[in-house]
This record gives sequence, structure tokens and C-alpha cells, in this order.
Amino acid sequence: MLNAALAGEQDVPEHADHDPFHFDYVDSDEPNALALCGDGHSFIGVTIPLLDRLWQSASRVADSADVATLLNMQLSEAERTSMNVQQRIAVGVFRLELLFIVLHEWTHVVHGHVRPDDAGFANEVLARNDGNIEQQARESDADGYAAYHMLENIINGPERAHVVSVLAMGDKTVDVQEKLLLCCFIIAVAAYLFTCEPQEVNSETAYTFQHPPQALRMNLLMKSVKTWCYQNRQTLHEWLTLQPFQRLMNLVATATWGMNGGDDWSEQIRFLKSPDGMAYAERVEVALIEQIKQGYRN
Repeated sequence: MLNAALAGEQDVPEHADHDPFHFDYVDSDEPNALALCGDGHSFIGVTIPLLDRLWQSASRVADSADVATLLNMQLSEAERTSMNVQQRIAVGVFRLELLFIVLHEWTHVVHGHVRPDDAGFANEVLARNDGNIEQQARESDADGYAAYHMLENIINGPERAHVVSVLAMGDKTVDVQEKLLLCCFIIAVAAYLFTCEPQEVNSETAYTFQHPPQALRMNLLMKSVKTWCYQNRQTLHEWLTLQPFQRLMNLVATATWGMNGGDDWSEQIRFLKSPDGMAYAERVEVALIEQIKQGYRN
């Protein structure tokens, strides 16, 4: 499915030149996703341990009574025979997690973050301290572009019918469906990020990460979500205030508790609210804006 979708990629003038895509699974001891360019291909890989972690997080979310209440599935006898509520939530969240990660890696290629002469690739899950602000801006760019395309696909595109079917939303109004689709995307991204051990961030370490701390990463990603909603669904833009967002984050944090080592994002949030933290976050956002302004064409 993923290779068929990547093969149908349209030529976008703003994108960097790149070879045809190929997606595959990677045997590894580490949970990771990667993008590599060379030998006539743009390769996107997801390791088996990362797939296992995504399925575990999706299954945790599926066991949450609060998530089941939010989705409020009313299954017919035939639908219940096919998959129960928990199975449907697990399948839906896992699929959205995987699609987001693949689109994140796809962005690294089409935005020119990965070149054929690059020697390595970023670790997408395990925290590393050999990065810089520019690299964090590239990762934020990949998050935001992936989020934008995900929402276009699951609300305006072909993925909508699949998610609506899996999560038994067919009996709901269009407005309710779209709110739930947006909720499911936020839940999926949060479930993925909550599986990662939070970075220990301070005024020195913040500038050395490959990815922004999860709390900042989610904040920047949500700006892209709000932008898509503002441009395409004003009703969703008006609905997605701090209160529903925090409710979704709390649901996922509770459901996945312990997967990241038992730590939450409170220390990260405390730092980001400090003068040093605000200065750091501004540096990342300025670098992100500069990358977008410069464009990606070669």
C-alpha cells in the first residue's frame, strides 16, 4: 500500500529533485525510521522494533475506556463480528502512526534534508546529543509537512473512507466525522511521541539534540495542524482550542504511561516556560521559518 502511494507521487515544483521512492521494513535491534538516497532510489525504512512499539502504543490507546467513549462506536452485529471496538481503535491508530512516520521521512527527501552523498541518517526515536538547531528545525519541518499532508489525506483525501470504515463512523454526520478524524490524528501522533523517552533538557543540552524535546515538537506540529484547519476547515480551527487538545493529550499520556520509562513532559514544559527555554524555542522556530522561506528546490 505504501509503495503504491509513493509510486503515485505527483511532481511538485517546490520539491527537491529526487529518485523514485521505495519503502521497506528493516531488521534492526533499535526502533527507528530512516530516509536514504542513493543507487537511483529514495529509500524509506521502518525497523521491526519500531513497528512493534507502534502496535504496543496503539493497543494501549485501544484499551482506554475514555478513548472508546470519545469515538462512541455503535457497531452492528456484522461489524462486531469483523472487529470489536478495541481492535478497530488499535488498527486505526497504528495505521495513522505509521503513515505519519513514513510522511515524515518522505519530507526529509522532498525537502532536500537527505542527499545522495549523506553518510548517515537521524535516529527518529532514541535521543541523541550530536545535533544542533538547524537539524531540529529540519525535523520540525518534516513533522509539520507530514501533518499537513496527513490531514489533507484523512479529511479531504482517499484515506478518509478507510478510517471512517475501520472506526465505524459511517452513521455520524460529516462535522462529527471530521472532528473525530482530527482527534484520531492527534491521538496517533501523541501515542508515537509518548513512546519516546523524554530528553533531559536545560539551557545547554537543548541546543545539542537532533529533535526538539517532545513538548516543543508537539507544539510546533500543532501549529501546522492549526494552519491546515484555518485554510481548509474553519469549523475545526475554531473547535481546536487548548482545552480539547489538552484532553486528547491527557487521554494518550494515561493510556501509554510507562512505555517511555515512566517519565512525563513536565520538566520539559517547565524549562520551555523559563526565559532560557523561551529563547531556545524561539531559536528553533526562527530557524524553521528561515528554512521554509529559503525553499527546498535543490
